[in-house]
Amino acid sequence: MALNERIPIELDVESGASDMQLDLEPLQVKRLRLQTGASSSVITLPSKAGHVQVSVESGAASVTVHVPAGVAGRIRARGGLADIKVDTSRFPRDRDRYEFADFEGAANRVEIDVQTGVGSVKID
Repeated sequence: MALNERIPIELDVESGASDMQLDLEPLQVKRLRLQTGASSSVITLPSKAGHVQVSVESGAASVTVHVPAGVAGRIRARGGLADIKVDTSRFPRDRDRYEFADFEGAANRVEIDVQTGVGSVKID
């Protein structure tokens, strides 16, 4: 599926048992909501969409989120029996979240909220 790169959009993605790859890098996605069950998901976020809000809810899943170079991030991740890995060289931990040093001042930034059960989440 191909989407227009110039039109701002909001995406709601729900999937069950699947192997999904979403390359949103060239798009103007303003909000992404991903709900997934027993699956494997790899998502590349937009690189020049301004402020992007991302919500990920997963069950027994493997989720990888790529934040393009030059995009600031603020990440909150919670999980039951999950393995959560965040690239702390880009997004240092600050109490209950991970955040790029100049998040508020960045032209392109993503806020990522992850809630997962059993599985793994990787954000880089």
